[in-house]
Amino acid sequence: MRFLPAQAKWSLAIVLFLSLTPPVRTQDKHLAQAEQLYAQRPDLSRVRRAISLLNEVVKNDPENYEAFRRLAKYYHFLGDHVKDEDEKKDVFEKGIGAGKRAVALQPHKADGHFWLAANYGSSAEYRSFLTRWRIVKPMREELEAAIRIDPRHENGSAYALLGKLYAEAPGLFGGDLKRGIEYGEKAVEIGPDNSLAKLFLAESYFRAGRKSEAKRLLEEILAMSPDKGYEFEFTENQQEARRLLKEKFK
Repeated sequence: MRFLPAQAKWSLAIVLFLSLTPPVRTQDKHLAQAEQLYAQRPDLSRVRRAISLLNEVVKNDPENYEAFRRLAKYYHFLGDHVKDEDEKKDVFEKGIGAGKRAVALQPHKADGHFWLAANYGSSAEYRSFLTRWRIVKPMREELEAAIRIDPRHENGSAYALLGKLYAEAPGLFGGDLKRGIEYGEKAVEIGPDNSLAKLFLAESYFRAGRKSEAKRLLEEILAMSPDKGYEFEFTENQQEARRLLKEKFK
């Protein structure tokens, strides 16, 4: 039997090692690039490119939690901002799929649960009446899981979304306006600088006929400053606050 010289053995080992490591390095690079592109999300073409990079990552590494939880987040943003209704439905369904995969991979991390719930919620508008409200239970379960893991996740946004869910769902499907307001108030307590939490709570106050409290929150949103990195979302929330003030207080 012939044996390779020591130098040849080391050369072969290095070749084998390098053949395995580039995909990992490429995936890390794609994750970083995707994050940079998402930071420019007002341009939806950048979001689409980020999603494409992440899909390439999960194709080569189907166990990559970071890629799946980002996909759920990016799909949610894209679905909320594309115009075509059929595309919205498709994007949110992809977001749900990515969120489910993230939760399966890392059930003890809040991000997967939160973004799965967010995609459930945003997809509801594009479902039939019965199908729409059937997602209340799984959405609630995901938000409760996120809260158990990290009550302060996304600056109280899990509580805010749970409050919105309870406030808007029919009683037949578990809706409870009083509980929705309680969760919304908890969200604002955790994140007093969370403009989305204040917006959701203001909407719940309107439902309960508490117009003066709703008005106070909307005016607070207009007086706030955005968190760094969330300027685009903050501008959208301010625009909605102005719209509600104009509509409700003519």
